[in-house]
Amino acid sequence: MKGFHMHTETKIGGRRLNETSQENEPLVSIITVVFRASQDLPALLDSVFRLKGNDVELIVVDGGSNDGTTDLLREHDSQIDYWISEADRGIYDAMNKAIRSARGKFLLHLNAGDRLLSIPRRELEEAASSGVEIAAFRVSIDGRYDFRPSHGMELRFNNTLHHQGTFFRRRRFLCMTFGTKYSRISI
Repeated sequence: MKGFHMHTETKIGGRRLNETSQENEPLVSIITVVFRASQDLPALLDSVFRLKGNDVELIVVDGGSNDGTTDLLREHDSQIDYWISEADRGIYDAMNKAIRSARGKFLLHLNAGDRLLSIPRRELEEAASSGVEIAAFRVSIDGRYDFRPSHGMELRFNNTLHHQGTFFRRRRFLCMTFGTKYSRISI
């Protein structure tokens, strides 16, 4: 909302704060940006925790919520690799913060209402070793419909890469950021 500002202090947590040394680069950084998501976030976190291993890190950026989201993040401090809660300038600012905090070879963006059903580890390892920059996979929509990403010429005309199934090389984001000028679209 234009003119809406949260006045909150910065709160930071996660397993990473207790590390004494830098771990190896994980295969995937799962990035979740939220604001007032205390109702939807638990189901997403459970779905990630069930599949998470040492090759996957979870980063959560909260926009300074006052609905219990921060309490939920603290409650799962030992399972979330890094989280921060502070006022921001919107979703794209939060996404940029998360990307700067990420360590993984690939980035996967999941929203609080999403659920992680699988991590295509073998395919992502192959993609990493062969220099693939974007890897897109099937997405289940409400358990009723499977969406399969397109490729080639069709991709030029249709937005067919759902964020829940698209893994982006993190190195691509090291020299670029999401634009924060608009609240609903990033250019």
